[in-house]
Amino acid sequence: MTRILCALALVGFGCLLASAPAQTFLVDPHGRPGSHFTTIVDAVAAVPDGATLRVVGGRYQPFVIDGKGITILGTGAVVGVGPPVGGVVIRNLSASQRVVLVGLELSGSGGGILWAHDCAGSVTFDGLRVNPYPTAAVVLIERCDQVLLRDVRPTSLVPVGAALRDSGAALERCEFAGQSGYQGGPVTYYSSPGLVVQRGLTRLSDCEVGGGIGTPALGGPQPAIQATAARIELRGPGRLGALGVPIIAGTAQVDRDPAFAFVGAPVGPGVQLTRRTMTTVLGDSASPGQSLSAAVTGLAVPTVLVVGLPGPPVAVAGLVGELWVDPAVHVFAAFGQPPLAGSVAVPAGPGFLGLQLAWQAVAFVGQTAEVSNPCWVTVR
Repeated sequence: MTRILCALALVGFGCLLASAPAQTFLVDPHGRPGSHFTTIVDAVAAVPDGATLRVVGGRYQPFVIDGKGITILGTGAVVGVGPPVGGVVIRNLSASQRVVLVGLELSGSGGGILWAHDCAGSVTFDGLRVNPYPTAAVVLIERCDQVLLRDVRPTSLVPVGAALRDSGAALERCEFAGQSGYQGGPVTYYSSPGLVVQRGLTRLSDCEVGGGIGTPALGGPQPAIQATAARIELRGPGRLGALGVPIIAGTAQVDRDPAFAFVGAPVGPGVQLTRRTMTTVLGDSASPGQSLSAAVTGLAVPTVLVVGLPGPPVAVAGLVGELWVDPAVHVFAAFGQPPLAGSVAVPAGPGFLGLQLAWQAVAFVGQTAEVSNPCWVTVR
């Protein structure tokens, strides 16, 4: 049954692509035959809304995507960020626009190496690597309705932190840590939390977050998460770590799956912590000719795994939680008690490059239907 449903899904997605194919352009810093641009900056400025950029190996300058939907698929592409050149910026997306960054490496440090702000449309960072030096780098998300960070992590021992403000976000298989305080010649570096969450709903699934350390003069030990009026879901597996301070500090309502480990002190007094088993979906992106897949864990209760095209956050009567799957283009990929798995085979060839699929599960717990975290994967 699962194979039949997935085959039907491919037919539907194939028809959709045939009716509205995305224009694809090649960016190559060496300008070899077949390429359209030598810089990402020029490509972003020139291509139409909804286009896909394939960016091959080389070093590139940071770029700004302002009010335009674009998918950027990197293969060995390194973007130099940080002072004095700045960072990668995504801003002012309308509800119908979408930005997807896949497979890029950001090399540099400082706050705002990757900054998304004021976006009504979705923003996805998938498989990004950050090579910060000499100090920690910080990913900033501000006033964005729908952000997915998937498999974002550093390439060295120098940490990468993140700050989410007034945004709805889903983090999957990410690794963030705070700066540790130290004196570097004439410059003093102060310790910081691994993740700052101010208001909004943030979902972490299979993520690791640690707070920075340091002497009192250098900021002292920091929490893994510093929260302000936030809602946070910690879905297993995963781990938070802090040394000598509350692992989550500030004010927040936190739901924690027992599979999500805490290493260090308990949460602070302003944090309302509820421990319960939650349904979690983890997925994998893939290349043409491979399969986009997802796996479900959680309570041993009837559960349905859905796959479809991504959609804006929707509250559905009778469901607890938001659906991030297009209600018009989706199918049931699997049904039963977790663990469950589903996959969609992607045809070979470039026609599906940049396609995103959305996985999400609904678990029927007594009289309640609870929605899992959203999981979006990309054909790359």
